[in-house]
Amino acid sequence: MKTLISKEKDIVGIWGIQDGSGNPQPGWTEYFPTHDHSFCIIDSNGNVKNSIELERLTRVKHDHRLSKYIESFNKYLPEDFIVVSVNHLAGTSFISENALWRIENNPFEISDLITPTKVYVNRKEREGYICSHELAHIGSMLPFVGEFKENSLLIHIDGLASDSCFSVFQFKNGEIKYLHHGWEPLLVTQLFGFNDLTCAMLGLDENHRLATPGRLMGYSSYGKYSKKIREWLNKNNWYKEYWKNPNTIFPDIKKEFGKDIKGFDLKEHFFMDIARVCQQEFEDIVIPLIEKYQKETGSEYLYFSGGCALNINLNTKLFDSKKFKEVYVPPCCSDTGLALGAASIIQMLRGGKMEVHSPFICNIGVEKKKIPKLSKNTIEEIVDRLSKKEVMGVCIGYSESGPRALGHRSILAIPTSKDMYDKVNTEIKKREWYRPLAPIITEDLAEEVFPNSTETDLSKYMLSNFNISKKWIDKIPAVVHIDKTARAQVIGEKNKELEPIYAILKRMWDKYEIPCLINTSFNGPGEPIVHTDEDAIRSATKLGLDFVLIDNKIVDIKANGKKQGII
Repeated sequence: MKTLISKEKDIVGIWGIQDGSGNPQPGWTEYFPTHDHSFCIIDSNGNVKNSIELERLTRVKHDHRLSKYIESFNKYLPEDFIVVSVNHLAGTSFISENALWRIENNPFEISDLITPTKVYVNRKEREGYICSHELAHIGSMLPFVGEFKENSLLIHIDGLASDSCFSVFQFKNGEIKYLHHGWEPLLVTQLFGFNDLTCAMLGLDENHRLATPGRLMGYSSYGKYSKKIREWLNKNNWYKEYWKNPNTIFPDIKKEFGKDIKGFDLKEHFFMDIARVCQQEFEDIVIPLIEKYQKETGSEYLYFSGGCALNINLNTKLFDSKKFKEVYVPPCCSDTGLALGAASIIQMLRGGKMEVHSPFICNIGVEKKKIPKLSKNTIEEIVDRLSKKEVMGVCIGYSESGPRALGHRSILAIPTSKDMYDKVNTEIKKREWYRPLAPIITEDLAEEVFPNSTETDLSKYMLSNFNISKKWIDKIPAVVHIDKTARAQVIGEKNKELEPIYAILKRMWDKYEIPCLINTSFNGPGEPIVHTDEDAIRSATKLGLDFVLIDNKIVDIKANGKKQGII
């Protein structure tokens, strides 16, 4: 990459390619769907000044309509700036609703890293670049680590990027070197969203394919691996186009396995085993691919991104293998982090440094919110109410980047009974019975309850499973998954962004000897995570939470539901 990039300008990153399908809608997989559009501004010192994942503002999950909304972000633009846009197999050019933003197409090779292009904002030409979808995924790591460690492997794996679903780069001698891109793991990445059988089995239609990955991963833990099922699925191309001929699979099951199954039933162990085989096939394809390039390059560290990096079971095996000194995954490894990743790549390529950020950087629309200092009385009231099995919402500071709620937009409850799992997961969140709830815990208790959880950065963002100490399994059943693991988030005393949650956890332990809390995302079925105070009250009322912590104030919901209403 020989392009000379201006060093002093702020960088505006956008991920907003339109695919023309009008997605999401039935039949959307006939196109190249884009989703999770985003926008950010990074200054010349590597600080994220502004950032937003579009769905947080529009309240449309996986929103892909940045072209409709980007002109409303003009008020955040500095006097002069660089624009970098992320491309996609669906295209490279971009135009906003009123044509005030225009990014032109330009021939592009992933090995180029970035390429200059014509960009017009408010009818004025700006310095502009295109960053590959592949590299933008990897760049989404930089705001959270600052820089890549020397001799690192940089890998992206997702369902569909600009010209691959798998790409490999190496960071060595202070530079990013392109190594490879291709489609090797396409079949197994499609199992987690673009396979008709797995979607249908989980009760999803074409309009909800993006819900498949988390559900299939969670459901797979209930199954047992079967070589016979795996061979059968392979022989039938994993029934990836099941919807075109849905009348074949059940006769095939009866013929092959002697099971007279009439339809999909998630309590049927055969389908649990299919899910387990899918997860195993995914791991058996992806892990050797990563290890192949680790062996060829001798890389000591792994930076892993793309939607597939949200597969907790895969991340756990990569960490446990000890093939790398450390495995890093960003909190926004899905398409939610693409604008941020592209802007960070431009900052790096022009010789700038990135400041290390917490994940709490989604600030557009909530600029006035702060991290509160909770009074002793407020903390005491919260822990007492939680101990009585009340369920609370949290809406403090800026919201999290990425799909996981990490303490600023969370639902919290005590994990001390299976009833609390049912209350939070089934009654409030209305999620499927097989999906686990995660715990949040302070680092001084983490090793006792979740051994090895403080040994990796993955625990900061709920990106790995950890075994649960035998002593604690029966004491915190609401966060114990079927395989006796938990996707724990570990927070430290020095993390000022999470000081209120740390104080609540510490007092919960000191007063009630409850070491952790259930931590799940603050949203209802089919909704994005809440963003504003108004979103929080509205969602809490709808879900039936008992109260919400809005900055430093406790807002009662259930007791005053009719009075409180919706802001």
